Amino acid sequence: MGNYLVIGATGVMGTAAIQAVRKIHGKDAVIVGNWYGKEIPGFQIDDVDHTIFGDINDPNCIDSIKTISSGKFDTMFYATALGDVGTPIKEATQEQIDKSNNLSFLPILNLEKQLDIDTIVAYSTFYVIRHQLATYGAMGYSKEAIEKW
Repeated sequence: MGNYLVIGATGVMGTAAIQAVRKIHGKDAVIVGNWYGKEIPGFQIDDVDHTIFGDINDPNCIDSIKTISSGKFDTMFYATALGDVGTPIKEATQEQIDKSNNLSFLPILNLEKQLDIDTIVAYSTFYVIRHQLATYGAMGYSKEAIEKW
């Protein structure tokens, strides 16, 4: 049992987190899945008890999450990221880094403050291996921020 929050619930890592929670905790676990993209009215995420559409930076989205279990979650999986890639990390501009951090890192800190979460799992990557250094652009800085956090 327990309450679980998955930010980025329609992506690869979010889907894997949902499947893992169901496998370990079964149908008694309450899973809240957040997704954002082109809105599809009535869309429900498979194996999720509550689907919340919205930008995780939007206070209304966070308020919707807070209404479930009074904002108390055993675990939050942060599985969303957005940033310029395709260029070397060292060539990312401050504007690109700020844009990447706005979705890929900073919301974790905000959710940590606004919600009551026992464990936070954030998706990082092997941003220091050679091919990532050459291609991960601004996203490399966001992943580094997650690692340092």
